[in-house]
Amino acid sequence: MIGAVIFDLDGTVLDNEEKWEEAFRAVARNNAQPTTLSPQGFIHEPGIGVKPNWRKITGDEALSEKLTRETWVEYQKDEEVKIMAGVEELIEEIKDKGWQTALATGTEWHVVEKELEQVNLYLAFDVTTTGDEVLAQKPDPEIYLLTAQKLGVESSESTWS
Repeated sequence: MIGAVIFDLDGTVLDNEEKWEEAFRAVARNNAQPTTLSPQGFIHEPGIGVKPNWRKITGDEALSEKLTRETWVEYQKDEEVKIMAGVEELIEEIKDKGWQTALATGTEWHVVEKELEQVNLYLAFDVTTTGDEVLAQKPDPEIYLLTAQKLGVESSESTWS
């Protein structure tokens, strides 16, 4: 029996992977960092968070901290945030079934809060867990397990999207 649905934010609830990529490219260009492209055409790996991406690209903890801050600033310059088509209807359908909704994202709260307010989804989720609440970033399951715990459901009662 499903008791809750856990959503990811970037590229699932929000149509923003291209926006993140633009921020990564600008920061890489400004800091003479390599821009090796993945098969998807990105220099960053979607889903793992800003800091883990820079750590992976540079191999340098101090530099990755600096580039992470710069990437957040660059990302937030473009204030347009778009919701993926059908997400609002899906959330409404899930709530109509009596299931809880949650958001589990590697993005830090100071970015997430602003975006949820902009797209009027601030109250759409019963629980939000952000990357600054966990030690291990995705794909490690820690963020999903913490989110299920916050919801008060067993992880076997949750499904993530």
